[in-house]
Amino acid sequence: MKYLLAAIDIDGTLSNSNKELSGYTVSTIIKAQKRGLKIVIASGRPTHGLAYYADLLQIYDYGGYIMAYNGGQITDFSTGKCIYNQPLSADAIKAAISLARENKVTIIAYSETEILTETPDDAYIPKLSRNNRMPIKGVDDFLKEALEMNPAPVKLLLSCPPERIEEVVRVFKEGLKGIIDVFRSADTFVELVPKGIDKGSSLSILGSHLNIHPDQMIAFGDESNDISMLKYVGMGVAVVNATEPAKAAADLITMSNNEDGVAHVIDMML
Repeated sequence: MKYLLAAIDIDGTLSNSNKELSGYTVSTIIKAQKRGLKIVIASGRPTHGLAYYADLLQIYDYGGYIMAYNGGQITDFSTGKCIYNQPLSADAIKAAISLARENKVTIIAYSETEILTETPDDAYIPKLSRNNRMPIKGVDDFLKEALEMNPAPVKLLLSCPPERIEEVVRVFKEGLKGIIDVFRSADTFVELVPKGIDKGSSLSILGSHLNIHPDQMIAFGDESNDISMLKYVGMGVAVVNATEPAKAAADLITMSNNEDGVAHVIDMML
């Protein structure tokens, strides 16, 4: 097997439309770990929201990693040790919240165990709660809560209807240029992370930590926030249901997330 590390996005890539992993996918990834492939779950989700998949894939037993918040936090799942964490600055948080209020966009933060927002009745937040297995906490003053969080938030999230998603990405990229990096991560969600933080740059940090070269890595993704890691690694793989920019950044297109596309590629590697 040529590759030593596989960085895998979850939503729209590894999990199917029901946010589930098939038995074939689970068994294939466990088999690959037994043969030495290190698994990194690379997602925009919070660390807590990825623990379910990490347990299912048994990465605890094989020295796997969780790369959460689009790369803003890297955790060695076998030890629970955080090896990298890059929170948003107070100025960045203030600027993002101000722009969200100005544009009437729901803004969300994650504590270690809860989803915080001033608009808990937003139509799309229950989906976050279900997917991450985290309760929603309504707050009266989001700015105060975000600034007083300890540890400080690594990422903020915007929620909006699908028909507004491109407009919201454009407005926030322009309004937060040089302060925050902005990525679309789904049809209704936009990620706000510290400037310079993305899955590709965090894979570089993890690669240095593990002494693994980019050419020895393979990555799987489907969205704009996956592009940096698809370009960084030796083999970038997009599922066929990926966005066009993600597919353009990939070296290989596999079957969809509903057809075990990731597992089929790993099976071929084995």
